[in-house]
Amino acid sequence: NFDDEDNDWMRVARALLDSAAQRSFISEHLMRKLGHQHERVGWFCLSTLHDPGGVVMRLKVVTIHLSSLVRNFTMELECLVVDQPPARHPEVKFARRDFPYLDRLTLADTKAGEDSPIDILIGANALRHVLRSEPIVHPIVRGPSAIPTEFGWVLMGHTALEVIDQFEIVSANGINVKE
Repeated sequence: NFDDEDNDWMRVARALLDSAAQRSFISEHLMRKLGHQHERVGWFCLSTLHDPGGVVMRLKVVTIHLSSLVRNFTMELECLVVDQPPARHPEVKFARRDFPYLDRLTLADTKAGEDSPIDILIGANALRHVLRSEPIVHPIVRGPSAIPTEFGWVLMGHTALEVIDQFEIVSANGINVKE
């Protein structure tokens, strides 16, 4: 939930937890939709896998309040405003019925397995506030692990059926090639 403390209303937003991101981001689209104004503008050096050297950009900065639908939890989060957060939810086929060990868990993402835009990317700077201390739920054989957060359980790992059966053998041989 995106919480607007001034107007006493909330709106559901889709977020991605990204432990590799050093900052948190929010989409310009969501900011416009909410009528929320930025607080300041600053210069930031953003680096990615595609551009590890980084690109210096002038970006808007906003502080938002996120609250949980499943717990009594609210947090303040400083975000950089971007056209689209630097990630999309990966397009995966996820059938919860294939993973019965997840049945008793309340997932944070009610649209798990759908390819829809990410409104907010929560970076490593905020993860310590979001993660809970309960044990991670691991699959017996295959499937995603479930990690407890203040927003519900999030999935990490393979969420689709394996292409290669676990009892098949795959050979991998190293070769050297000379020009």
